[in-house]
Amino acid sequence: MGSRLIVQASKRGDTSLKASVTNASLIAEERITVLVIGSGGREHALCYALNRSPSCDAVLCAPGNAGIAQSGDATCISDLDISDSVAVIAFCRKMGVGMVVVGPEAPLVTGLVNDLVKAEIPTFGPSSKAAALEGSKDFMKKLCDKYNIPTAQYRTFTDPVEAKQYVKDQGAPIVVKADGLAAGKGVVVAMSLDEAFEAIDSMLVQGSFGSAGSRVLMMRLESDLAQVLLSACRGELGDVSLTWSPEMAMVVVMASQGYPGSYKKGTVIRNINKAEQVSPAVKIFHAGTALDGDGNLVAVGGRVLGITAKGKDIEEARERAYDAVEV
Repeated sequence: MGSRLIVQASKRGDTSLKASVTNASLIAEERITVLVIGSGGREHALCYALNRSPSCDAVLCAPGNAGIAQSGDATCISDLDISDSVAVIAFCRKMGVGMVVVGPEAPLVTGLVNDLVKAEIPTFGPSSKAAALEGSKDFMKKLCDKYNIPTAQYRTFTDPVEAKQYVKDQGAPIVVKADGLAAGKGVVVAMSLDEAFEAIDSMLVQGSFGSAGSRVLMMRLESDLAQVLLSACRGELGDVSLTWSPEMAMVVVMASQGYPGSYKKGTVIRNINKAEQVSPAVKIFHAGTALDGDGNLVAVGGRVLGITAKGKDIEEARERAYDAVEV
C-alpha cells in the first residue's frame, strides 16, 4: 500500500485515547505484577506511577529502555519480542503477570490486546479495531464523516502534486498529517505554503514520519494507578474517583538536534543524576535512550528526555524544569 497523508484545513487539539475496557476477573486487593509494553517516555511515566502504586508487587517493562532500567522504576525485559503475542502470553504466565498495559500503537493495531484478553490475561488497552482510530487518520476521518461526528475539513491524498494543489487552494495555516502509525509524530502545523509543501514531500516522497502529556499527568496523579487500570479492565471506571496533586506540572522535551527531520544518534547524555537532584519535584523520563558499548547513556531517538517538574504554580514548575535542563 502506498503512503497516504491527510491535509486538514484547520487546527484541532490533540486527543489520544489510550485505553478501553476489556473483560477480566480480578481480585483488586491482591498485589500484582504489572507488565508495561513499550520503550518510550509514555511507558516510563506509566512505570513511574505504577512503581508507586500500593497494589503493585513488581513492575516489568518490555522492552523498556536504558533510562527506565537505570531509574529503578521498572525491571526491563529487553529480549521479549512484543510483536509476538505467543511469546508475550508465555512470559506473562511464567512470571505470574496480573495485568498488562500496552502503550505503543503498533502492537495495539496488530491485536496484542485481543490475544492477551483471549488468553484471559487482564489487559489495559484498546482492541485492534478500536486502535484503528489512532492507527489510521484516514480511517478516523471517514468514521467521523459516516456518523456525522464534527471534524475539521480535510482531504486524503496519495499523490503529492494533488496534495500541493489542495494546499494552494486552501491557503495557510494548514495541518498535514501522515496516515498510518507515526508514534505521535506524524503531524505538521504548517504556517506557510512552503512549510506545507515540505511536509508533503517528507511524508509522500521521502516516506518520513511513520506522547509528553502522560508525564505531567503521572507526576500529578495521587491515586493508585494500578487500581484505576484494574477498574478499567473490569468495566468499573464509573466507580473510580481520581485524586490529583494541587500542584502544577510541566515537561520540557529534550530532542536530538535536527529532529523532527534527520538527527544524529549516539550523543552521550551526561549529568542525569545531577539534574534530578535539582529538586525532589523533578523527574526525568526517558524516551529515546540506550547504553553504548562503553556503558554510556546515549541518545538514540528524536525525542530523548522529558524533564518534568511540579511546583505550586506553573512558573515554579517551569523554573525547576529548566534548572534541571541547564545542569
